[in-house]
Amino acid sequence: MVKSLLKKVSEYLIRICVFQVGEYKRGPFSRYLIRSLKRHYDLSDRFITLNSEYIDGCVKIFEDLGGMRFVKETPDGLAKIEYMLLTVENVQRKIEQKGGKWMEIAVDPPATKSMYKTAADSQKSLHYIYAIFAKNESPEWEDFFNNVLNKVGWEKATLDFQGKTKEILVTSHLKEKYLKRSPACFMRCHSPGRCYGMDKKYISRHLSARKDLCLFDYRGTHNSTGTPSEGGYYLDAETIFHELLNRHSYQPQQIWVTGFCLGGAVAAFLKTKYHDLGIHYVGENTFTSLLSVINNQIQPFAYMGRIAINAIKSLESSITSRVDQDEFNTLEKFSKVNSERKNAVCVFINTDADTILPKNSGERLYLSASKTNTAFQIIHISTRQNNPHVDHVFDEERVWNKYLEIIS
Repeated sequence: MVKSLLKKVSEYLIRICVFQVGEYKRGPFSRYLIRSLKRHYDLSDRFITLNSEYIDGCVKIFEDLGGMRFVKETPDGLAKIEYMLLTVENVQRKIEQKGGKWMEIAVDPPATKSMYKTAADSQKSLHYIYAIFAKNESPEWEDFFNNVLNKVGWEKATLDFQGKTKEILVTSHLKEKYLKRSPACFMRCHSPGRCYGMDKKYISRHLSARKDLCLFDYRGTHNSTGTPSEGGYYLDAETIFHELLNRHSYQPQQIWVTGFCLGGAVAAFLKTKYHDLGIHYVGENTFTSLLSVINNQIQPFAYMGRIAINAIKSLESSITSRVDQDEFNTLEKFSKVNSERKNAVCVFINTDADTILPKNSGERLYLSASKTNTAFQIIHISTRQNNPHVDHVFDEERVWNKYLEIIS
């Protein structure tokens, strides 16, 4: 009796922990537990409420920037997934429609990050910025600049241009001239503790690198319908991947499937299934398996997680007939890849003091992937005192510059 009760409680709790946002609508007690969990693990108090109005506002910013929203039913027929395609071309067009420009500018080495001066002498050691500014000042531009562009997360600054001062947003700043940017779309499998509208830093960073983005919410998350499960998450990601190929005409080798934490395991499902098509992969603080994370926790939570882990799997035949459920085992997925495709790239970014994952998680994944891909591992040095697992790894300039060199 006690053992049976413990298992039921454990199954309830593991779903709360694994599918946080997807389980948020389950009831007031679930919401209380999820808010408590996120207060310990997440980045910002405003995310803890998971307020729909706030999330809708985040999504609308990127829609106003040129993002296109779509809804697609999954092949199992149990969910409809909302996703957004945000292309550099559409963002550029939107900026120009509103009376602005988005372009590369050679500048003198700046004394501060808030003031730039266009370079007058081409012989100097120049810096290069990509900046957005008004070509034609107007009330429409001012509204767009303040209520859309200025909320994306880019650096606000001023530019001294031939003695005149312009207000600008610096989307990126490099000490050397830009590398050639190859066309690419980054398909983001976010953490189950988030909605895609929350990934503002990720979005602004990759737009600044001149990369298209595809963002989606798993079943049960925000506007996406359905019940969360491991197999369901895999089908959600596969549905959006096929949308990129068939509806939006991307080539497989232009697609980078990326994910943070458990999202990295979802992205690995796509990477390893479609490896022969040449798709690329990026995992940030991604674990070797969910079980390895459970075993890394203190007792009694490690034991409770082990006896309840099957609760994350779908029992629906329309899902189980389409995908294998391996308890989000990222390492096993990579180990099953047989054919080499060394022109396909895998990147693993790991935080040095991450206490959620076993210490060698990133290295084990990197070594496995390097057998069949061109693989890289980047270590992020965290300055966070509490829970560096949730760090924005690209905030570290060294990490971002190395990553930019790889994806270019």
